[in-house]
Amino acid sequence: MKINTITLNHFRGATQAVTFNFKPEKSFVLIYGENGTGKSSVVDALEYLWKKKKETAFLSVGATGNKLEVKITDQTGTEYTVESPIPNKIAILRRSFMSELCLRQPADLYEFFQEFLDVSNLQKSENNLSLAVKNLREQANDLLNIKNTLTIAIEGLYKEHISAESAHPIIEAKEYVKQRMEDKIQMRDELNATRELYHSLQNLLTQRKEHILLAQNKNNEIQTIIQKLDIHIISLLNLLEEASKIIQNDQSTPETCPVCEQPIVRNNLLTSIKKRLSEITEAKTLNEQKKHLQQALQKENTCVTVLTKQISEKIAVPLSTPHITNYALNLTPNSTIEDLEKQLETWQPNLSIVEKMFNDLLAQLSIYSQLKTKVEQLNKAETEFNDLNIRYHKGVAILEHLKTTRKTHVQNLLEQLNQDICTFYDQMHSGEGIANLKLEVKENRSKSVDLLAEFHGKQDIQPKNYYSEAHLDSLGLAMFLAVAKAQHKDIVVLDDILTSLDLKHLNGILQLLKQLLQNGTFKQIILTTHYERLWSDCKFRGNGYYDVIKLGHWEFNTGIIPSNNFLTLLDDLKVAINNPQIDKASLARAAGLQLDVVLNFICEAYNLPLPYAKSRYTLGDYFAAVNKLKKRLKVLLPNDTEIPLEKLFDNCDRYDWVRNEYAHINLNAEVSEDEVRQFALDVNALSNVLFCEKCGCYILKYDKQVGSRSCTKHCKKLEPVELS
Repeated sequence: MKINTITLNHFRGATQAVTFNFKPEKSFVLIYGENGTGKSSVVDALEYLWKKKKETAFLSVGATGNKLEVKITDQTGTEYTVESPIPNKIAILRRSFMSELCLRQPADLYEFFQEFLDVSNLQKSENNLSLAVKNLREQANDLLNIKNTLTIAIEGLYKEHISAESAHPIIEAKEYVKQRMEDKIQMRDELNATRELYHSLQNLLTQRKEHILLAQNKNNEIQTIIQKLDIHIISLLNLLEEASKIIQNDQSTPETCPVCEQPIVRNNLLTSIKKRLSEITEAKTLNEQKKHLQQALQKENTCVTVLTKQISEKIAVPLSTPHITNYALNLTPNSTIEDLEKQLETWQPNLSIVEKMFNDLLAQLSIYSQLKTKVEQLNKAETEFNDLNIRYHKGVAILEHLKTTRKTHVQNLLEQLNQDICTFYDQMHSGEGIANLKLEVKENRSKSVDLLAEFHGKQDIQPKNYYSEAHLDSLGLAMFLAVAKAQHKDIVVLDDILTSLDLKHLNGILQLLKQLLQNGTFKQIILTTHYERLWSDCKFRGNGYYDVIKLGHWEFNTGIIPSNNFLTLLDDLKVAINNPQIDKASLARAAGLQLDVVLNFICEAYNLPLPYAKSRYTLGDYFAAVNKLKKRLKVLLPNDTEIPLEKLFDNCDRYDWVRNEYAHINLNAEVSEDEVRQFALDVNALSNVLFCEKCGCYILKYDKQVGSRSCTKHCKKLEPVELS
């Protein structure tokens, strides 16, 4: 993917609609402009479509949300907007991020590499296994607590009830509960059945005796009442009561008595009967008592019959007591009550022995049952604990293997990255003794990376403690480029990253970026900068490799103003010279800028020492350095013609009023138009000799293959090649 156009409207600095058109034949885009001209707005637009950030954060001042527009087209004409976001093929590096990248702690540094070092599935498995191992350990600890509790309980039971002097109570208890207790259980049941039968029969016999006694008492009471009552009175009482009932229930009472044939008046007869009944009240009461006693007697007799039957049923089937033959309750079926009582009386002395034996067996079997239950629980807990322990240690082993595998995998990926980082960094800082970078997975940390390096022979140092700001910046750039390469990004965007770099390292970085484009690592690089030296270099050498876009002065009403009309400094100078209307300041500036870069690149090409270090040198500083070489400098043409450069340098060096930077006219000096024009012509003459029109480049570059400084096709050569 390559970006062809970027259109912005009401986005950041683009208060008016603006379109950046990139030349499809060039892959290296240089966007140059002073601070505040809108360079970062271009980068923000790419990030806006890529990361889908909030619109309100990028809306131009005075614009509303529905006016914001960002549109990008690629080389195929495909459009990308918020609704159709740009693919994840772009890597963006900002100056602030580059400078802080090497200052990160190991965990934060890992975060930077995380997308490339994507081990999320492996990490997820590791986390799940770690949780499972933790759960196994907790379960094992719970089982261990259960084991300890059961062990203490078993030891206490065994020593208290089985063997107080036991040296190995747990082992002995486990052996003890293996014993078969069927005989003792059978003996317990026989003893229990015997004692229960004895007590049951005794209880039934006692109840039977009580009911017989009660029946006798009822019968005696009945006999007493009978003695008090006269039989005739009772018969009369019964007759009168029966007659009263008949008369009351029969409304057709005859008028004469059927016995004595006397006349009968019904009501009078009833009154007479009532009178007679009242006269024998005592006899009536006694008669009622007798009836109740007779009913009670019948009930007691029934109880005696039932109890007798129950007793017969209990002794009808003899108990089977083979384990307690000496204490068996042997009863004869169909025995009389008297015989049964004698048999029970004979056996009665065995009752206490049977009770004691039963209780002893009951206690012994209870202890056995408790021990058996706890031993079974202990055995189960031990089996589960051993199983969990095996699974736990296997889990720990697998977890360690996973961690090692992950770390090895991450380390291998880091080593791949590290090779590129070292290669990129060496190209930017060749021969400076600060290479041998290492990225290492931090021990015992799942997401942590150490960044180590060498500093003049000192091994495994942290760069942030030794490197300068410029070296840290270029290291951050190398790391960013290595990750972008590993992620197969098509487009790299570098936003104002060259601030802290000197010219030497700037050239190293630019050569590296060009190489990455040439070898197909990236398809497009977009570099924004306000670094004037880079701009001057492009203006001096030409835009050859770059698609150069310069941003004009920003104003609210105009917004961002991009310009693709690129002219070299030499072109600017020639335009100024040919301008009929001479503007002394503009002409002197154009000539001064061209002379400045010519002298600078002569000093750089031959590594000429400048008087002292400072951010910008004057033309006088450059002339002082070049004066040591100018007598030897000459240009060789194809026809073997030699053009000495000393005179040309001297012509440019004769103007005292251009000793300041960029040849600004000294307003305190009286400088004529002719003098300014002649100065421009002298600079143009020197530049034309050093420039090859056919190749479109200067002849300052050293070609290692042919061992000369020449233009591309070797039309012109510069001597000497090197200073001796």
